[in-house]
Amino acid sequence: MIDEEKKIKIEINNINTIILDILCTEAIRKIKFILHILNELLKKKKNILHVYITNKIDHLSTHKKQRQM
Repeated sequence: MIDEEKKIKIEINNINTIILDILCTEAIRKIKFILHILNELLKKKKNILHVYITNKIDHLSTHKKQRQM
């Protein structure tokens, strides 16, 4: 009877381990996806910021040239 209970506990532990592995794998997959999305958003923000700064510099340089004339 005791051996049977130990076997059942071991099987339950094995099942719990399998379930935990599946949940962790799924969680890691979702985290990787979220990180990918955040990375893409960061790239877009960086590009937008670069364009904004470039336009500001161009505007300032044009403004300076106009003042010199």
